[in-house]
Amino acid sequence: MDQDDRFRSFAVLQEAPAAHPQLRSHRIAIGLYELRDGRLERVRRVRADVTGPRTEIPELHGVRRPDLVLLNDDDLDYARIRFDERSLTTVLAHVTALREPVQRAVCWYALWDMVTSAELPARTYLGAVTAGLPHETDFGITQVQQRQAQTAVARCTPPGECAAARDALAATWWELLGQAEPGSDFQLMWAGSFTETARSDTDLDRVAALLSGERTVPGLAGDAELRWQLLTALDAAAIDEEAARDHTAAGLRHAARARAARPTAEAKAAAWESVVHRTDLPHAVQTAVTEAFAGLPQDGAEELHPYVDRYFAVLATLWDERGGDLARGLVDALFPRALVEETTLEATDAYLATHRPAPALRRLLLEAREDVARALNAQRHGGAGWMMIPGGQ
Repeated sequence: MDQDDRFRSFAVLQEAPAAHPQLRSHRIAIGLYELRDGRLERVRRVRADVTGPRTEIPELHGVRRPDLVLLNDDDLDYARIRFDERSLTTVLAHVTALREPVQRAVCWYALWDMVTSAELPARTYLGAVTAGLPHETDFGITQVQQRQAQTAVARCTPPGECAAARDALAATWWELLGQAEPGSDFQLMWAGSFTETARSDTDLDRVAALLSGERTVPGLAGDAELRWQLLTALDAAAIDEEAARDHTAAGLRHAARARAARPTAEAKAAAWESVVHRTDLPHAVQTAVTEAFAGLPQDGAEELHPYVDRYFAVLATLWDERGGDLARGLVDALFPRALVEETTLEATDAYLATHRPAPALRRLLLEAREDVARALNAQRHGGAGWMMIPGGQ
């Protein structure tokens, strides 16, 4: 930058991951945005062919530095982007000030990618989510971000910070539920999000009050789907009572999912038995149980520790006997991703070193291992640094 805060030069830097070191060519747009009256207004846009590790953008030489430089503006190419320091600060505080959903989606995706790449602390991302989603108007963007926020708490937040982060997220979802337009998709989504996140006594009391009708939210439909979501956050007795009333196929599936999601040794043992040692469950029920068994943990994943060794002990049998898509789905869903620990990586490595799994199974295990490794790295090293993309000092 010169003394007038103008770019002396401007370059886009490109790096390739170590696993796939070949650089690609990209045809992208670069948008420059200024924050004006609470909106991020685009003041300049240039097209560029990015080739090699460094591509100079002469059209931006001498241009005043904006509040946001957005690479891949308008999402013209598949590319993982990063921000310069000033742009990152702007996006974290003002992502919803961008007018168009496509620009907001590009920024949200980049922030999440930085979290999972251990370049941005989960707490920083969660701060952007809780500050930004009350102002996000696109349902699809909002839905993705609330799901990723849940994942950020469960998998990318250091264990000692999880409870506080989860309760803060639940407080945000509860507030947004109260603010949502009655009868809207947003309202139903926030009800489900709050229910999935509620763990404190205060929040569970709110869930129970919604379920009983003691507390109502205007426009919130009390359909079976929502009722089962509310029940899943409560105790096993409430689940059993509802299962006795709801004899539909959907009720059977919801009850099985709710029981498998319970964070108790007994619940996990019953779920494991039903999908690993039995073959009589309807496919939809089996899928619900496996997803809930090893999904995002409700209160930590301690009850899953015994199943790491059990998983690898039955892995070959499940793969050979169940076969096809059923085997792939079961093996992938039961992998202990919720245990974001070194021991999960070690157990996977040991299995791969001592067995010769079929190529498809090996690939599945390596991908699942990578999920855990990235989450563990995010917990340990989030915020260690991030790449400066727009160049030219």
